[in-house]
Amino acid sequence: PVEYYKYYLWYDTEILKEGMIKFNNLIQKLINDLNKEFNKNVKLEVYDFLTISSMTYYIMSSYGSYNGCYKVSGNLREFINNTIRGGMVQTNKKFEKKIIKGKISDFDGVSLYPSAINRFEGAPLGMCKRINTTDIKELNMYDYYIVKIEITAINKKQQIPFISNKDDNGILQYYNNIQGDKITLNVDKTTLNDYILFHEIEYNIIDGVYWCEGFNIIQKRINDFIFNERLKYKKDSNKCMDLLTKLILNVSYGKTIPKKEKF
Repeated sequence: PVEYYKYYLWYDTEILKEGMIKFNNLIQKLINDLNKEFNKNVKLEVYDFLTISSMTYYIMSSYGSYNGCYKVSGNLREFINNTIRGGMVQTNKKFEKKIIKGKISDFDGVSLYPSAINRFEGAPLGMCKRINTTDIKELNMYDYYIVKIEITAINKKQQIPFISNKDDNGILQYYNNIQGDKITLNVDKTTLNDYILFHEIEYNIIDGVYWCEGFNIIQKRINDFIFNERLKYKKDSNKCMDLLTKLILNVSYGKTIPKKEKF
């Protein structure tokens, strides 16, 4: 048993080593393609990173995705972080516990995380400033903003509502009606205007911050390039590069949401 155990461990580590070498070769191919596209000379080895997330952040930073942008911390980071809701998995109540006969359509999207970045204008440049108006028309003239609001009425119901907020237990709740006097939550520019358009909310703006120095669009360009490369890999049945590019695209989204740093 001991000899077999040693034999097993040796091959286990050999396979892991060969996998890391292969992984590094795949990354080199992607970096070489990015260097040609963006006229850079970025170098990296996968062995220098503990996670795909830290490696992706290095890639995005090296090509200038965050140039001119500021990191946030403390109360400001917390204020911004409160706009993040997370994914939504919900059944349309109209069809709950019902058997559907006939054909159904699958509207699953492709690369929803990177496509969300591409729909956005870019990463806002410069330091944010505190808002000095609560007029929505004036606010919408800013490049980007995050505000704290009180929703006092929801005049338009949706089959699947998307007004959401976390309850006292940290569980995400969705609303088609006001429970109590109001719902207090933080939203960004896009979310507030979606609530106004699709839910016809009545609301008060309490406080917030805004950016108005333009956008850094390099991450959008990188995502476009990697996404198009992924389409080629999928067409050529290159499963390894297909999965690798998919993972990097998804991680590039998550790394824009900074957690509280521990010291």
